[in-house]
Amino acid sequence: MEFSQQLAITLIESKDEFPVDFEEAWNWIGYSTKQKAKNKLLNNFEPEIDYQVLLNQTVKQSGRGGYNREQIRLTVDCLKSLGMMAGTQKGKEIRRYFLECERIAKQAIEIIPAQAQEIEKLKLEVELAKTQERLLITTQAIATLHGTEMVALILGKPEAIVTKTEKAETLVTVDQFGRAIEKYDGIGISYLARRYGFAKNTKACHHWLSTIGVSEEQWLTEPALVKAKKLPRDLLPWLDKQYANKKGTRQTLLGE
Repeated sequence: MEFSQQLAITLIESKDEFPVDFEEAWNWIGYSTKQKAKNKLLNNFEPEIDYQVLLNQTVKQSGRGGYNREQIRLTVDCLKSLGMMAGTQKGKEIRRYFLECERIAKQAIEIIPAQAQEIEKLKLEVELAKTQERLLITTQAIATLHGTEMVALILGKPEAIVTKTEKAETLVTVDQFGRAIEKYDGIGISYLARRYGFAKNTKACHHWLSTIGVSEEQWLTEPALVKAKKLPRDLLPWLDKQYANKKGTRQTLLGE
């Protein structure tokens, strides 16, 4: 059997402390005789550290007894050193094979941790994506039930809450010199319908207002291109109170 790169890898990966058979090793290295290789081994290496000698009982076919057959096993390091000491071309090739194995192993040592880090990074990204997806679903549900302001509070971002300030439209009449004569800031029925949950049903809102005591005399007519009746703005707190106390026929009108 010729020595090869694959054989070098097999020997390195072997769990056997002495995986190399000396009978094959001296041929791989290119010693001229087995005895020369054995002398080099015995003179330069230590038994049970670099090599191991095993004696196997062999029975003769004549049945007159047997003899001990010697088997020598080497460590991988011993094989490499024995090859370098031989000074042969085959010995140099064996050394190059093992150097290539060491180079591959070194690359693996460098690559595997980097790959492990990349895998962990990808795992974290996947978990983050799952968390963000769950957060999105949860916040959408909260926003639907309680509004976006509640989501901002839950996420610890009260500064994200936008306070909606009511815009009051004020109409001012002036004389020929531009001086204010009278100011009107009444509240129209469309605004009141939206405020108290009637949406665009201004007729139902008007009916509800009459059931809680708002008379026709309280409606103001502002001087505009299109005249519209409006309630005085200072009446708004009282209307809010009536709405909160469920006064009048609002619930009946809306079917609540």
